[in-house]
Amino acid sequence: NWDDTGHQSGMASSGLTIGGVSLTPTLLTRTGGSISIGNVETGKFAAAAGTNLTTGIIDSSGSITLDAGGAVLTENLSAGTFVQANGGSITTGVIDSGGSISLGAGSAIVTENLFAGDFVLANGGSITTANIEAESVDMTSTGGNITVNGDIFASGAVELDASGNMLTGDVTAASID
Repeated sequence: NWDDTGHQSGMASSGLTIGGVSLTPTLLTRTGGSISIGNVETGKFAAAAGTNLTTGIIDSSGSITLDAGGAVLTENLSAGTFVQANGGSITTGVIDSGGSISLGAGSAIVTENLFAGDFVLANGGSITTANIEAESVDMTSTGGNITVNGDIFASGAVELDASGNMLTGDVTAASID
C-alpha cells in the first residue's frame, strides 16, 4: 500500500529465516479487508482475511490454514499434513488431507467429499457434506442440522451431535455416538 491505499495488498511467504532464525509466524493476523486469490500450489499455505477469504484450488504438500472474519469460500483443498479453516461460514470443494481436517464456523459449513488420514472435526451452525472417509469423525452442529449426502467410513469412532436433525447415508465405524 505504498501509494495505493484504496486496495488492500497482501504477501505470502514460507520458510523464511534470517541468521538461522525462522520468521514463520505462529499465529495469523487478519487483513483489514477481504482476500481473493486463484489456484495455489505450495509447500505450506496460510491466509487470514478480516472479512471474506476466497480461493481457487489449493494444493499443499504441507498444511493449509484459512481464517476469516466473514465467509471462507474455496475450491478443492489438498494437504499433506492438515487443513484448518475458521470463519463466519465455510464453503469448500473436496478436502483431501494426509492428516486432519478441522473446520469451525459461526454459521454454515458446506463441503464436498472429505478425506482425512486422522480425523474430521467440524463445529458450526448447520453442517452439510458429501462422503466422509477418515480414522474418526466428530461433528457438532450448534445451530442446525447435520446432513451427510453420502456415506461415512471411519476405522475409529463417529460422533455426531446436532441441535436439529441428522441425515446420513451408510455409516461404517468402530463405534458410533
